Order: sequence, then structure tokens, then C-alpha cells
Amino acid sequence: MRVRSFGVSRSLFGLRSSSGVRWVLLAVLLTSAAARGDAATASDPSVAIPAAEDPRPAVIQVGYSVRNVDRIVDFYRTALDFEQVAEGTLERLSSTADPEETRSGRFARLRLGEELVELVEYTPSGRAIPASVSSDLWFQHLAIVVSDIDAATRRVLAHGATAVSVGGPQTIPASNVAAGGIRAFYFRDPEDHALELIWYPPGKGRPRWQARDRLFLGIDHTAIGVADTTRSRAFYEDVLGFRKTGESSNHGPEQAALSGVHGARVEITGLSGRRGPGIELLRYREPGPGRPMPADTRLEDLWHWEVALQVPHRTRLLERARAQNAAWSDPGADAAFLLRDPDGHGIRLLSAPP
Repeated sequence: MRVRSFGVSRSLFGLRSSSGVRWVLLAVLLTSAAARGDAATASDPSVAIPAAEDPRPAVIQVGYSVRNVDRIVDFYRTALDFEQVAEGTLERLSSTADPEETRSGRFARLRLGEELVELVEYTPSGRAIPASVSSDLWFQHLAIVVSDIDAATRRVLAHGATAVSVGGPQTIPASNVAAGGIRAFYFRDPEDHALELIWYPPGKGRPRWQARDRLFLGIDHTAIGVADTTRSRAFYEDVLGFRKTGESSNHGPEQAALSGVHGARVEITGLSGRRGPGIELLRYREPGPGRPMPADTRLEDLWHWEVALQVPHRTRLLERARAQNAAWSDPGADAAFLLRDPDGHGIRLLSAPP
């Protein structure tokens, strides 16, 4: 592997899944990035806990597979003001049942504020994202916080984004106590990955989301489609160690226009780690959960996302994962392994000092 980096490093590890599939996963050793950030998510009112005493994982970065990394990097930089902080090449990656079938690739890592995004281009590339709606269970997006959502919406559309929300940014009504006044806009990047712009009124969100000195401020959370909130909470809280920070039920014409899903009624549960973006569980009560994650999903498929976590006690976590029959890849003595949550979303676990 050849890597050109700006303050971060990347390694490759060969792993074997419980189904016998041979994987080579991408472990990111981001101790410098892990030292940044705050403990609270947008809905987290908790008192900060010293890192040494906080059992929650740290969310290091969120990433997804792309077909043309240069094109998507250009979109993030010009449309969203991200800064590129690392790039590199990947060689002889095996991600299929046939260990002789290998992949190479390239990656780029970008930063906005305190948060990191990683884009990975595999060669050959995987399948395109199917035509879908926000209730489909492979749905995942990044919520990018802005200081002026009308200006940010015009900016991303001018740079080739595709609108998902109908009628521009939508305002959550005041009758929704948890989210009232928040404005949001769903869109897709040039390869159809889902993203969100979000604006927080005074009194909501982290204090730093009230900055007005720049248009794009950082990443508040990544949202994922789930079929069963109780089942997903058992995984994210009991296995991974996240903490619930808030919940709401969003419905009405504003939610339908925001998500592009007619008659949408969404149960939203916010989760926080020790630092980094939060995770939001989105369960569509109406019209119900959409299509499941394809069972044959591979790392190179463009709907494959990963949330990279640094965990303090990997052995204990693995024991909990086994107890819940979670899909996982055997870590052996390496520094990272891949878990899949109950709906198939990827979680890459990194070791952390005790």
C-alpha cells in the first residue's frame, strides 16, 4: 500500500468473517483525530465525562464507497467547503467469497470543522445505488450543519447535487417540542449518496452550531434506516456502548416534503458516543420500513457505508456481539474488524488504549 497523508495514517488487515468470506478491511489509526471533538451530540444535554471514565465509543469518522473519488472530493470541497487532509492507494483488497478475486483502490479523507469523512474508490467498482427512497433500509446520510440553509441549498444545487426534499428546506413545526424550528434539506451527491443540510435555531443543537462566521460548520450526525428501533437500540447501546440522547416522532406535510416519502411518520432516536458525530436511528412507522439491505452487499458497492469507532475494550465488545449473534469478521490480533448492525449497516471497530 502506498499512502500520502497529511497527519493521519492507514493500514490493511486480512480478516475472515464467520461465514467463511475472506475480507481485507481498512483500519484507520487516527489517534490525533480521536483527541478532537466534544462529547455531546445535537440532542445531548449530558454533563461531560472524563474520557478515561466514559465507556462509550468515540466516532472517528464516517465514510462510503464511491465510483470516482476525484469527482466526489471535488464536490465536497467546492460545494460544501470540506478540506482534504489525506489520500492514498490501496492494493490487493479481497472482499468477496473468492480469495483469488482481489480489489485495488484509492481513498481520500476530508474534514469539516472537527469531523472527518472518508471516500473509498475500489477497482473494479461496485454496483450503483438502486433507485430508492429514504425509508429503504440501506439508507444512510450525513447531516451537515449550516449557518444559512437557504444559501447552502442554493450552493449545493449549483454544484450538481440532486434535491430529494420537495419545495426546498423544510421547517419542523413548533408542535414537535424536540425538533421544532430546526430546518433541513435532503439531497444527493453526484453519485446518489444521501446527504442532509441542517440548521439549528438558538437553544437547539451544540453551542458551536450557532456560529455565523462561515456557511458550513461541521457534521452533527449520521442517520440510518432501521426496521425495529428496539432491536437497533439493543445493538448500539448494549453491544457498542452508545447512550440515547433524545427521541422524537416527525410527521405531517413538512416531514413528507423533507424525506420525499408520502405520508411519512418517522420515529427518530438520537445516540451519542464519547466524541464525534451522533447516530440517528430512523424507523418509518408510515409507510413502514422499506426494502432491506441486499444480503450480498460488498465493500465496493456504492451503498456501503462505514462508521469507524474507537472502542476502549474490544474483547468485551466482541463477547457482547457474539451473545447477540451480530455479523462480524474475526479480528485475530489485528487492530480493527467489521461489524454489521441488525439492518446491515457497517461499523468498523478500532482498538483503543485501556
